[in-house]
Amino acid sequence: MPNIGPWEIILLLFLAMMLFGAKRLPEIGRSVGESMREFKKSIRDQTEDMRVATSDIRAEVADMRQSVTGATADIHGELAIPSLDTVAATQREHDAA
Repeated sequence: MPNIGPWEIILLLFLAMMLFGAKRLPEIGRSVGESMREFKKSIRDQTEDMRVATSDIRAEVADMRQSVTGATADIHGELAIPSLDTVAATQREHDAA
């Protein structure tokens, strides 16, 4: 894509002045500037909202992970499920006999 040089900018300004008139160009410039500011602000706000939502979700996942870990430990304790090392040792003893 070619760059826009000074002659192209001058030509565009001349065409804009011919189309809209010299009195309306400042109004158009102001409204375009306000629109750009509003657009940038909405993008910033959306980005911040996404950051907050992401951090909230991460906190909830961490809480769930802790609950699941605690519940798993409780289940293992209640059912007296042996660890894999204990199962392997018992299997070796059984095979040796």
